[in-house]
This record gives sequence, C-alpha cells and structure tokens, in this order.
Amino acid sequence: MRPANLVYGVNDRPPLPILILSTAQQTAATAAISFATLIAVLDAAHVDVDTASNALRVSMIALGLVTALQCLRWRLIGTGYLVPAVFATSYLPGMMMAAGIGGLPLVFGMTMFAGVVQTAMAFALPRLRPFFPTEITGFVVFMIGLGMGIIGIRAMAGVGDDGAAMVPRADSALLGLSTLAVIVTVSVWGGGPARTFSVLLGIVAGYLLALAMGLLDLSVFANHPSSGSFLSLPGIMATAPRFSASPALLLPFVVGALACSLRAIGDVTTSQKINDSQWRRPDMATIEGGILACGLGNIVSGLIGSIGANTSSSGVGLAAASGVASRRVGYAMAALLLVLAFIPGIAMGLAVMPRPVLGAVMLFTGCLVIMNGLQMIMSRVIDMRKTIVVGVSMVLGIGHDIFPELFRHAPTWIAPFVESSVVISIVMALLLNFLFRFGVRKTVTTSFHPDAEAGQLLYTFLQQQGGAWAARQDVIQRAIRGLCEFAEVAPALVAADRRVAVTASFDEYLLTIEISWTGQPFEVARVLPSEDELLEDDSAMFRLSSILIARAADRIAVKTEGTGQRLVLTFNH
Repeated sequence: MRPANLVYGVNDRPPLPILILSTAQQTAATAAISFATLIAVLDAAHVDVDTASNALRVSMIALGLVTALQCLRWRLIGTGYLVPAVFATSYLPGMMMAAGIGGLPLVFGMTMFAGVVQTAMAFALPRLRPFFPTEITGFVVFMIGLGMGIIGIRAMAGVGDDGAAMVPRADSALLGLSTLAVIVTVSVWGGGPARTFSVLLGIVAGYLLALAMGLLDLSVFANHPSSGSFLSLPGIMATAPRFSASPALLLPFVVGALACSLRAIGDVTTSQKINDSQWRRPDMATIEGGILACGLGNIVSGLIGSIGANTSSSGVGLAAASGVASRRVGYAMAALLLVLAFIPGIAMGLAVMPRPVLGAVMLFTGCLVIMNGLQMIMSRVIDMRKTIVVGVSMVLGIGHDIFPELFRHAPTWIAPFVESSVVISIVMALLLNFLFRFGVRKTVTTSFHPDAEAGQLLYTFLQQQGGAWAARQDVIQRAIRGLCEFAEVAPALVAADRRVAVTASFDEYLLTIEISWTGQPFEVARVLPSEDELLEDDSAMFRLSSILIARAADRIAVKTEGTGQRLVLTFNH
C-alpha cells in the first residue's frame, strides 16, 4: 500500500516536466558525490588534466550503467526500484592505496576483482539471511544516514575528514546553512511541485550564492582540455591501456565489497519501505538483485576505465524526501548521464559543486535515512541481546567520528575494518549478532495452571521470546491478546488439577502457538453474542472470547483426540 507522502510510486509514470526535474535533481546530487570520490583517486594517481577530464566523463557512463541495472528487474539482476548509483567511498581506502602503488591500471584491475566478490556475495546471500535480520538491516540504514549527516556537517563547516579546511570556515558555514535553509523551508512550508524539488532549488540557490561569495571556482572551465568544444567523445579505456592486480590489496577490496553489500541491503530495504506503508520485512530477492547489479556493474566499470560504484543512500533518501520514487527516473538518469558524458563542460560543472552545498544536501537526505532506520529497528521487539548489539555498535561508530586518532594506528590486517564509522559499526553489529544467536531457540515451551496469574505469565513469556526472536511488535501483541483470551476461558475447559502446555515456534515468516490441555474441546463461535446474551447467558462470554481469539490469529485450528485437546494459532510475520 502506497504511503501518504509518496507522490509517484515505483511503477508510476510521472508527467514529463516532473520526470525531467526529478532526473536533474537526482543526477546533480549523486554525480557531485561521485566526482568528489573519483577526483580523490585521480589525485592519488597523479594523472594529468587530460586524463582526469576523460576519467570524469567515462565515470558518467559507468554510473549510468549501474543505475540502469539497479532499476531493472530482469531475472536475478536489479531491484526494480529507484536506486541510483554512486561511486563507493567504502572502496576509497583500497583505491587510494592502489593508485599510489600502481596507478589507474591497478585501480581498475582491483575494481573488477571487487565486482567479482560482490557478485559472489549476491549468490551467497540466501545462506547468510539469518545473519541479516530486520533490526540489523535497520541499524545498517541508521548508520548510513548518520554517516551521511556527519559528512554533511563537515562539508558545511569547511572541514575535511582529516581536519584540514577546504574553504574559510565562516564563508563555508554561511553557504551551507543558507543552502540547507532553502531546502528545509521549501520542503516544510512549500507546496506542490516546489516541495517535490526542494533539493534541486537548494542546489541552484547554493550555486548562485557561492558565485556571489567567490566560492565557485570557474578557472577549471578555462583550463579544461575540451573548453573550446561543446561536444566531444569520451575515450573509453583511454585512461586504462592495461590492468594489473596486487595480492596485498585483496583484503581492503574484499572488506570494501562487504561494506558495499551491507550498504546495498540497507538502501534497497529503504526503497522497499518507501514504496509500501505495510512493509514488514526485507524482500531478499530484490536485495540479491541489487548486490548482483553492483557486482556486474563494477566488473564493467573496471573494463571501461572507471572505479567501483554502489547504491546511493542519498539518492534513495532524496526519493523519499521528494515523493518521487518512480524507476523511470532511474532510467532517465542513466540516459542523461550517457548524454552528459559527451558534454565536457557539464561534467566539470557538477565536479566543482561547492562542498558546503553538497554537505547541505547530504545532511537533509541523511535525516530521512536515519528515521527509516529507526522505524525498522523499533518495529521489532528488542530484548537485552538486541539492545547490546545495537547500542554497542552505535556507540563504537559514533566514537570513531569523535576520536578518530584511536583507530589511526590499528594493525595493518584490521585497518580496512576500522577505516570509517559506518564500516566499523556494521562489522561490530554483525559479529555481536552472530555471537548472541547462540542459545536462542526457535521453539520454546511453557505451561500454566488456569488461574488468575495465567495472563501475566503468558504475557511475560511471549514478550521475552519476542525480544529474543526480534519479532514484530504488532504480531507479538496479537499473540498475547489471543493467549490471554484463552487464559480467561481455560478454567471452563481444563480438567481439574491439570496444566496447559504452550509451545511457540518462530521462523521469521510465521509465529505458531500450539496450546494443549486435557479436558473439554474448544469451539469457535460463528456469531457474536448480543448485549442481552452477555448479561443473561453464562456461555455467551465464552463465545465472545473464542471469536476474539480467532480474530487475533491469522489462522486457527482445533484438534481433538479423546480428552486431549489442541488449539493451534498461526500468525503471519
């Protein structure tokens, strides 16, 4: 069911003006982030201006390809959702090392290796599904959003990851806050199309203000090799005449592929939730398709002379913020990026987007991603195990951003796991979740005597087990209502001095509760008793309780074997 704030869902066909503006908005935001990553790699490789210019344009082809693959849903490939592509910062440490050791050929060779690793992870995901429950997926989404927000604040303040100033702090803060103010004002108090394109309006306002403040570097256009021509062909593989590999870089790129796969799980899950207000759990088939699209896309990216790409969390957040989540926007993005690859001036214009403007976009979209993650986490019953998993991992990730010097001198073998707050927190969450799976049984039993204390005992039993299983809150509450109603009528059904056995089983898709006792059979009434019957007929209350039990469960079955009775309640999860 479509959420109320979604204007155009995944299968909708937006009007042409909406499609054009949404495509421009998504392309501007994701391309600017991608170019910042690519430029850092090119700087590390010490390439000349002509090579860098060509790499920027080839990168547009690669981004368009991966975006199209993500929006596609063909057999095992793609998600079928609007999931734009962006160059992955998770690969950045490995790519920087590769650029310094062997230049761009080594970067492209290791990018193809990372694509192979991600492709293998996509096929292995069904076996790994128990290690990615909804609360862990929600935590991944939350940390991705938090990381986006922190990066955004740094960019708005004019401070890089290493603490070095990029532009004067006062000017940077003014530009970033002004851009954020435009985006927030339009998105909160604007109406109609203005609210839909609040981010695009903010970017345009940011460019104009940066130009007025002298923070927009226009000299790059004069020095551009193709400054004299409006159209020119990008040289596919001109920057990568050969490929190479290095065993020393295998671990950083494997870790990067793992981090990218986890990010893809979070981004695709967020896209599912954006398009369905009745979302319950991640659809693993589309997640596998998204990871596979990234893997195949990275293999091709390396072949044509580009770097590793992955799903764009900011792009998914932007779809939620604008209310335009149609996959047709993704296809239009792919086409636009392909066209822009032949227009060198446009690529450079996106590449020089002022970092405070980009930071404002990151902070705004990060807030939406954070809230989606929190909703996923809190949709489940959280016990002490899950509290420790989420709490410790979150504090560790935030601590990495507050005290980065604690992790800068980590041993070489562990360095790839602690290179960012998002990676270290997600790795810790996976490790703790794996550890705490020990001792959690999928089938548990208890028993009770039909007396006044039975309701409280059953309530505590299901609450504790729901937390251990991380089951959905609403399902556990329905199961509690059904069991407590049975406890009300149990004295009339159970033989004297006999106890009632309760067996609960959970497998992520179903919660099954089997109630066994010796005594009278349970009968489900078909018609609700009237008010007069409830006052005059002693059996009317029993009939009412039986109907309430049947309505609490999705399916109900009654079985009788002599004096042995069984009532099976099944709840869809």
